[in-house]
Amino acid sequence: MPEERFSFFLELMSQMGFEAIPDQEVSEDTPVPQGAQQLVRERMAALEESRCLPWKTVYAQLKARRSGI
Repeated sequence: MPEERFSFFLELMSQMGFEAIPDQEVSEDTPVPQGAQQLVRERMAALEESRCLPWKTVYAQLKARRSGI
């Protein structure tokens, strides 16, 4: 992500109810809560692959939308 867009990203996440965690509070050793792990596992199990799109397709769609095409 370009540095000049980072503050916009943080504001967007804040508006969506997410909170930024200062870097010093997070490390590779920071444990992921069991509830969060379980939620991810449930979502992965319920995933319908037929509804998934390749990243290249999604990226192209986002890029086209951004440029107004």
